[in-house]
Amino acid sequence: MTHTHPVSLRHYGVGHASHMHDFVQIVVPLHGALCLEVAGRQTCLTESQAAYVWAGAAHAQEARGENCSLVLELDTAEISPVLAESLAGQRFFSLPAGAGALVSY
Repeated sequence: MTHTHPVSLRHYGVGHASHMHDFVQIVVPLHGALCLEVAGRQTCLTESQAAYVWAGAAHAQEARGENCSLVLELDTAEISPVLAESLAGQRFFSLPAGAGALVSY
């Protein structure tokens, strides 16, 4: 699958229905909080955290108030199986110290 916009800025609202897709997403809140449920586990992310949504994982998101998230979409072949397995086990993770500057850019 080739994505027309593999990197995008998105704004979310209240109550998006659970859905799945055939590609991987990495979601990084840039402003505001974003609550996500990925495969039955949920959390509210802030700017220092990210979420990994693997292909076929049921997920839903909700945000209240002003928000903006950076969403990276990848074909499953673009991420190593070892990294994919590690991230899927976590679902939600803290960004490394240097990643904040890169995300801000």
